[in-house]
Amino acid sequence: MTLAGDEADWFGDDPTHPIPRIFVLDIHAKAADGAGQLELVIASPLRNDRRSKERLLRKLDVYLDFIHSEAWRDEHGPPARPTARINVLINRDSDSEMLELVESCRMWVEEDNHTSFNILHR
Repeated sequence: MTLAGDEADWFGDDPTHPIPRIFVLDIHAKAADGAGQLELVIASPLRNDRRSKERLLRKLDVYLDFIHSEAWRDEHGPPARPTARINVLINRDSDSEMLELVESCRMWVEEDNHTSFNILHR
């Protein structure tokens, strides 16, 4: 994707946005059962605008890239639904279209990337 003008810095750090840092894993932990678990935290309401959609999808892509990385394989083995998990913790006051967008990512994450995908409303 090529972005022009103001769109070019859509993915830069922005402490005022509900997804402030795109290229940082919010939480990476090893679950009690040994599975690798990533948590994407959206603590404030996510509005239905193009920038928020692009930031959300890019952040999920960063998480999936990590799950397919050598570092992940060294710690957790190859991606498989029982051992690779992404939890999206999203503010319950987010626009309904954004909640639907997160839900629409389920097949991409689970089927295409062999990763469990959970959505938790906070």
